[in-house]
Amino acid sequence: MREHAGVLCLQDTTELDYNDEAQRGLYLHPTYVVTPQREPLGVMNAWTWAREFKQGDGPRGGVLESVRWMESYERIAEQASELPGTRHVCIGDRESDILALLVMARKMNHAADLHGALPAQPGAARRGQAVG
Repeated sequence: MREHAGVLCLQDTTELDYNDEAQRGLYLHPTYVVTPQREPLGVMNAWTWAREFKQGDGPRGGVLESVRWMESYERIAEQASELPGTRHVCIGDRESDILALLVMARKMNHAADLHGALPAQPGAARRGQAVG
């Protein structure tokens, strides 16, 4: 990644259902890294887990799935800190739009940008500024 000015870190959760039981399969939350030109660079990290069985109408036990977005951002931010010449843009769907993640990014001094896209012109935006 070091040779790239910017990379897109795409993350989302998918269900790997091997038993036809809705919302009980194996879950995978990878961070896939590509260049703005769509050149694949690989998987930066991946989390797997199985949901606990839901008891009645109450909430499901176990770790909140929103934690996966935060864990992945931490890995992206660590990588961004190690490669200061490469801008890391963390991209997720609307489920990643959670206050705890925004607060974490702020505490980490916005090491990686959230929910944006790289500027059309090199140098049009600097690290930490809103892009979109």
